[in-house]
Amino acid sequence: AFGLEIAPELGYPESFREPHQEQFMTNSISHNLVVVNGTAQARVRDSVPNYFDDSTKVKFMDITSPSAYASSTSIYRRAMFMIEASPEVSYYVDLFRVKGGGEHIYSFHPLSDKVYSVEGLNLTAKSGSYAGEDIPWGPSPTKNLNGFSWFGNVRKQDTPPKQFAIDYKITDNRRTLPNSDTLDLHLKVHMMNDFGLSDVALTWGLPPRLASNAMFPRLEFLLARRKGTNLDSMFTTVFEPYSKNKYIQTIEPIVPVKV
Repeated sequence: AFGLEIAPELGYPESFREPHQEQFMTNSISHNLVVVNGTAQARVRDSVPNYFDDSTKVKFMDITSPSAYASSTSIYRRAMFMIEASPEVSYYVDLFRVKGGGEHIYSFHPLSDKVYSVEGLNLTAKSGSYAGEDIPWGPSPTKNLNGFSWFGNVRKQDTPPKQFAIDYKITDNRRTLPNSDTLDLHLKVHMMNDFGLSDVALTWGLPPRLASNAMFPRLEFLLARRKGTNLDSMFTTVFEPYSKNKYIQTIEPIVPVKV
């Protein structure tokens, strides 16, 4: 948005052998996707493009990955709408469908170390790490190397409302844009699920600790978790990048009607 990649990957690793790389960077939880049963996706996986259209002001992509969690899911599928709001910015509707498994965690991080505002949540600071209040931040003390212990400064709410929003302040830390100081960039993340979450957390995760990342020693992650039995989840999220003024006035779910 506005010429800046505002939801990037974490980048080139600082080392291929140390715990942060092996437990966190290479784990699925550090990427913008859904983690099933607290485990990483399969290392070798296929992806099937169901639909792709970039010909109009409403662009669309729909992809299925049958082998990402082949042993625990029957559906692992993501569809994304990109809708032009103006010649320089679009907003996005993300539909992430996962069927199967007993735990689904929707993980997202933008190019931000600052939460500007929170709507609809009452978060409480927790000690320890995302792996548990009795588990300190850093290398995992157990053989369960899911990366959860590398999330610190956890702020959490159990059984949150189905709809809430997180507004992130976006910083052009590498001075990619000539006018970034005047843009006042934000990314507002609207979560619009039709099911209840077990908990939602905002927490810090570390990018590779390289000199090029010195201005961003940490990033703010959103972790939305659902627990149950043989879950069928459609995580529904609207991403609204904006400069100074928000342009989406209201968002409301529409219930499909069979005819």
